[in-house]
Amino acid sequence: MRTAPDATHSLNSNRVRLYETGAVLGTALGKFVFLDYLQWRLGFVLVIIVAWTAYLLYRRQKTSGVLRHWGFRTDNLGVVLRRVLPFGLAAVAAFFIVGYVRGTVHLTWHVFPILVLYPL
Repeated sequence: MRTAPDATHSLNSNRVRLYETGAVLGTALGKFVFLDYLQWRLGFVLVIIVAWTAYLLYRRQKTSGVLRHWGFRTDNLGVVLRRVLPFGLAAVAAFFIVGYVRGTVHLTWHVFPILVLYPL
């Protein structure tokens, strides 16, 4: 008995979603094990970056439009930046002012890649 193409696609889609959810949960669990307990920060971060980047590239190749579906798009980037940038700059300024007043501003090199990559 043949199944309808939509049913097969839906089944694969749900299976992929389960695998993706498991991968996200595995990444979160790995954070606690490798970063907090074993203190293997650099190795864990490098492996996770390579693994998730490879997965994004794989999914982009297999399923056209999946990155757009996930929100990786640039068609409205200028509009969004003009609306959000003033609030973001005000928040960053407030964080630095509060940190300076409390004496807790400790800038290290690893903060800058996070600030650059976090919005992505």
